[in-house]
Amino acid sequence: MKFLITIGILLSCNLLYSQWAPVGAKWYYGHFPQSPNYLTVIESVKDTLILNKNCKELISFTIYAQMHPNGSYTWDTAYCLPQYIYDDSNRVFVYDSVYNSFYMLYDFNADAGDTITVQDSIFYDHCNNTFPYNVFQYRINSVNDTLINGISFKVQTVSTTQNSGWYITDPYNPQGYYPIILEKIGSFKFLFGVGDFVEGSVSYLRCYEDNSISYHAPDWPNSSPCNYLYTLPTVINNAERLSKNIEVFPNPLTYESLISLPELLQHKEIIIDIFDVQGRLIKNLIGLNSNQLILKRGYFRAAGMYFMLVKSGNYLKSIKLLVQ
Repeated sequence: MKFLITIGILLSCNLLYSQWAPVGAKWYYGHFPQSPNYLTVIESVKDTLILNKNCKELISFTIYAQMHPNGSYTWDTAYCLPQYIYDDSNRVFVYDSVYNSFYMLYDFNADAGDTITVQDSIFYDHCNNTFPYNVFQYRINSVNDTLINGISFKVQTVSTTQNSGWYITDPYNPQGYYPIILEKIGSFKFLFGVGDFVEGSVSYLRCYEDNSISYHAPDWPNSSPCNYLYTLPTVINNAERLSKNIEVFPNPLTYESLISLPELLQHKEIIIDIFDVQGRLIKNLIGLNSNQLILKRGYFRAAGMYFMLVKSGNYLKSIKLLVQ
């Protein structure tokens, strides 16, 4: 009798641990280098029925720094439309409101070498922005197991295929996070995947928590809470004028370009980080006691769009750079 009770408890526990997105579950994500950093949160808020599937409704929002005309900052919040998700036979499906159907986001039955095609026709991102994408696809490179709170979960090491315009993982972003999908939690990049890198976009998983497990990502400092936000600068002197006076010429860059600094940034330490569209740090430049910095075509392996983050004290400016 005790044996049967024990079996029943174990089965109940395994069912609880394997459930995807139970109500109250939260994912916390950091962003590409910003000043201050943004925070994106996904939360499972209720059960609902869609197309006869028992789904969880997920809301997602981003807390970001809003700059005011006087140069001061306050936190603001941007919300996305709800998303709907369900799991069946160790697969996770997300509702597509455009086609009124579900697509498979994760397959934890997949083996190493399998390719997962999530979308192969026009779709829009999880926040229903207007820019369309065509292919969302990734490859399973290896499958292993890991323990979370003493429970074994599958880990898929993955890579985005060459044809994909939507990314389930980012093995090369500046934060050093891992190209993996974790059962129960999803991609370390972002639960729904992301498009091309833009200023402020999601970069990495910080934490996941629900009523049965609590997971702290390996590279997120244990001393920092999952919902940590940096202290906002109160005033950035002459921010509006400074932002208009940084110039890069020529842009597009073909051989050499000059970064011209405004007077109030001259003779100060200037740090410029250059990222590609996948968030990889390509080059770091440091200038001191100068009014110009030189960009060389040799800094870049390939033509395309890049992003420069110009920092000096409390000043921060992001600039797009096209390399030919």
